[in-house]
Amino acid sequence: MRIKKLVASTMAMASLFASLPATQLFCLDNFTAVAADSDSEVDEKFIITPADAEVTAGETVSINIMCENGNNRKAGQFVAQVINENLPISGATATMSSLRCSAVSTKPEYNELNGTWYCDTLDSGEPQEIDTSKPVAKFDIKVPANAKAGTYEWKLDRFHVVESGYDGVEFDAVLKTGKLTVKSNNSSSAPSDSEIDDKFIITPADAEVKAGETVTVNIMCENGNNRKAGQFVAQVINENLPIKGATATMTSLRCSAVSTKPEYNELNGTWYCDTLDSGEPQEIDTSKPVAKFDIKVPANAKAGTYEWKLDRFHVVESGYDGVEFDAVLKAGKLTVTASDGYMLGDVNSDGKVDAKDASLVLVEYSKRSTGGTGDFTNTQQLAGDVNFDGKIDAKDASYILSYYAYVSTTTGQIEGMKEYMDKQLKK
Repeated sequence: MRIKKLVASTMAMASLFASLPATQLFCLDNFTAVAADSDSEVDEKFIITPADAEVTAGETVSINIMCENGNNRKAGQFVAQVINENLPISGATATMSSLRCSAVSTKPEYNELNGTWYCDTLDSGEPQEIDTSKPVAKFDIKVPANAKAGTYEWKLDRFHVVESGYDGVEFDAVLKTGKLTVKSNNSSSAPSDSEIDDKFIITPADAEVKAGETVTVNIMCENGNNRKAGQFVAQVINENLPIKGATATMTSLRCSAVSTKPEYNELNGTWYCDTLDSGEPQEIDTSKPVAKFDIKVPANAKAGTYEWKLDRFHVVESGYDGVEFDAVLKAGKLTVTASDGYMLGDVNSDGKVDAKDASLVLVEYSKRSTGGTGDFTNTQQLAGDVNFDGKIDAKDASYILSYYAYVSTTTGQIEGMKEYMDKQLKK
């Protein structure tokens, strides 16, 4: 319960200022509705297994999540989680579309919070019987069009049960794997054993970006065999970028390396560019980029130089004759610099935004509220004033705690504090 204790202790400090002007403090009740601690009790006879399923690459399949309940446990709340990055198929995503839980007679509905799904059996949390002949949840797995055919084993990352919220009785399930069979859609950009032209080399240009900002990176090519192009296929998988939480997309869609200036179009995370509607092979101007990717770096990214490369670059030279090949992929360098010398919300400069920062803000607020000058340096002032109103007060502490709760319960891409606050201040 480490996160809960940190927040609880900091919020206890906040209560000292109850007599001060009212603020929009973060609601602790919302934060405590997170999954239980990693050292939670495990019921070895409560077993969660995805049903076996089959799907064609590029499509979505709904998978029943079944349970065994050897100890006849009841449920007041279910907590289910699947982390996309842990799925065995690169680029696959999991979500819920069948939100009603048919395994409980009240048919409660799952709700999503920062990538985790919560289902209360009743508003009161009254324990309910579990019908093990019906799924406790259903996850839709979306498989990318370029997924390799085969049978993959996967399981949930977590399934937690609060049996009785009144008595604090809760436990984790044992997680077992199910099988997901992927069939080829026969329409992927190229077979995995495509020819490779060793003299056609794709390299991102070196670039520099501040943490929390976006940089456009030119993708350059060498064309030692003077190949032509009827179609380009480019792919960058976010999970393979060396900076956690970074994302890659295209906004400069025109390909200036081809005289017809064809435009890239996205399909299931892969970018396609036809040189002409007819696919007529075109000369490639290697002095100009064959593509441009915008790399968005999160505000909490560590400063440093990272190497990265595309996940794929494929060329259809002549669609008429079936001539196509893969490029050799080489790494470019992306240098991340600190954002203005401080991270918003990181008052103690330890590289993260957490309850310790909120506690420091509250202490500073206390000193200033009682006539003192406070101890914050100019950098701490800038980092602590997260709502940009020129003051250090309980509102800043509340927002820092809210962001800490968001980071602590979110899987996958995490917004920086600046992006998070932009959204909060627009509400």
